Order: sequence, then C-alpha cells, then structure tokens
Amino acid sequence: MCGRYFIDRNIIDKLLEDMYDARIKPGDIHPGDFGIIASTKGYEVMQWGKPIAQKLVFNARSESVCTKPFFQDDFINRRCIIFARSFYEWNKEKKQYRFHYPKNGIMLMGGLYDSTGHYVIITKPANASMIAIHDRMPFLLAPGVMKDYLFDEEKAKALLIQKQPPLVNEAMDGQLSLFEV
Repeated sequence: MCGRYFIDRNIIDKLLEDMYDARIKPGDIHPGDFGIIASTKGYEVMQWGKPIAQKLVFNARSESVCTKPFFQDDFINRRCIIFARSFYEWNKEKKQYRFHYPKNGIMLMGGLYDSTGHYVIITKPANASMIAIHDRMPFLLAPGVMKDYLFDEEKAKALLIQKQPPLVNEAMDGQLSLFEV
C-alpha cells in the first residue's frame, strides 16, 4: 500500500512551467491532497483518493484493477501516471521508511483516475526492496513505457505483471540500505 509520497519543487516546476495551481505544494502528498498526474489529455491536477461511503480509497491492487467493478472502467479508459521523488511505508512497529531510486530519479507510479477529478495509485506485491517493511508497493513504470501504459490497454495489462525495480530503503532515522531484486 502506498499511503504517502513526496514530490519536490523541481518536479513541479518541470511539469507546470506554464501553469500555476496553488493546490499543488511541494513536499509530502497525503491522501486527500491534490497532485499532478499525466493522462492521455496531458498534465492535470487532481485529488488523491476516490471517496466512497465516507471513506477515501487511495490505492488499487494490480491483481484486480482489470476486473473489479470499482476500477475496471477507469483502467480501460482513464489510466494515469503520478510523479514522485519517493514514497513512504510503515512497518508493523509503525516505523517509517522512505523508498526511492538509487540515484533519486523521478518515480513514475501507475494509477487510475475517474471522471470527477480523483486518482488512485496502483499497488503490487512487494519486491525484495520492500518485503521486509511492507507486503505492497506502488506500481512503478520505466520512463520509456509511459505512452504504452497511457494509450494501449493490452500493453498496460502486460506492464502490470512486470518485475519492479530495486529501491533504496531509508529508515527515517537516517540509516540507508540498498536491496537488490
């Protein structure tokens, strides 16, 4: 599960050079906050989480996005990419960890959005980088497959089952570790 992610000013500036939106802030993005997504229409500002029955659903499991009625239409028609520098997870003892690429590159997380301006992050079973901390992780896309994910449903389905890249695991007390997949 992904319950918080981080976007820095450089990413926002690159994505919104000609557009200003006061709802977007650099730093930690929590469920319910506004974030920047890329869709087939371009860059958009939307709210993280889909409200349902007084709850906010902010993650969708990769194993069921193509079949679960709540997400199926969004997967077919409204896939998106969420930009981040890193994301956070907590272990069973409630210790916080930050995950990012070894060289702190931009993370492209696969997601879905709806017609009301809300998006969710797709999650997958954890890889070796994550499994000691949490059993789920965001669905991460390589930069070269953005168009495939956004514009081709069959290629998007194939990407859902691909292996996820290794990540750096940073305990919020400052200790770093690198786990290879």
